[in-house]
Amino acid sequence: VETEAFYSCTKLTEVTLPANLKTLKAYAFGGIVNLKTVYANCDRSTLDFEDYAFHNSADTHYGYVERLVLGKNMAVVDINGVFGSNKLVSVEVDPENQYYASLDGVLFDKAMLNLVYFPGGITGTYTIPGTVTSIGTRVFQSKEISGIVIGKNITSIGDQAFNSCKNLVSVTFEAGGESELIFGTEVFFGCSALPSIELPERLAVLGDGAFKNCSLLTSVYIPKNVSSIVETEVKEYVSGESGYVPILRTRVFENCNSLVEIVVDPENKNYASVDGVLYGRNEKGVISKLMVCPRNKGGVVDIADTVTEIANKAFYYNKGV
Repeated sequence: VETEAFYSCTKLTEVTLPANLKTLKAYAFGGIVNLKTVYANCDRSTLDFEDYAFHNSADTHYGYVERLVLGKNMAVVDINGVFGSNKLVSVEVDPENQYYASLDGVLFDKAMLNLVYFPGGITGTYTIPGTVTSIGTRVFQSKEISGIVIGKNITSIGDQAFNSCKNLVSVTFEAGGESELIFGTEVFFGCSALPSIELPERLAVLGDGAFKNCSLLTSVYIPKNVSSIVETEVKEYVSGESGYVPILRTRVFENCNSLVEIVVDPENKNYASVDGVLYGRNEKGVISKLMVCPRNKGGVVDIADTVTEIANKAFYYNKGV
């Protein structure tokens, strides 16, 4: 089923995905706000289901499916990515399904390696089972948990995994682990009650907007093994230019209004911090680019002589320097 094949067919209220379906493209059932129930029993061991197949647009990624029923032959897909987590409150699995497993109401693949669905209604602190190696797209989005314990075997955290967890005040990464950890895009976006976070030494990549809109976050420590703090090209209005132009931005800490300092491990070969300001190093390891001055930092910022570039919006909305 190709992109936008049934887009905005607003009279549809339920859909059954047939046994012979293999490929489902983005927005195939997009823009159908009355579509509440999906039955899926695709009889194939490998499925090519793209994210946002049941979402309304590329801008908001708003989902509307409330009930998902997985038949006994339905293979593993990224449930939140494909069907949405904004409204999804019930995922039912045929007891004979060979691809999914459930533990305490939380849905995993059968091998318990991938956390694919987390139900609403679970509060308090949740500890992810030690077998899990990946957290799917938007799995915890807008859930009411206050704490999360992330195991040492997890190697990837999907896009917007904890987006808008307004009650989240504690994030704990289990010590140890040998594999690199990669953060997707906007992993902790809008976690507005989160005051601090201690990132694990094995963290390698901080995705775009990882802590965007974390308004209570005051300090962040970046470990020595972080090799990439993702910068993204976005179109923004620039005075004197003709309309919107593409600019390269570092949005990892955007709108962190309480952020006072960013501290980088001195052994990090790619990044550095001086007096709480984040810098990038060049290929020789020399501090060369001022990337982010925390929004709530005050006083004097003494920029090193080796700096050749000040990034777009590096001091954006800082009123204390």
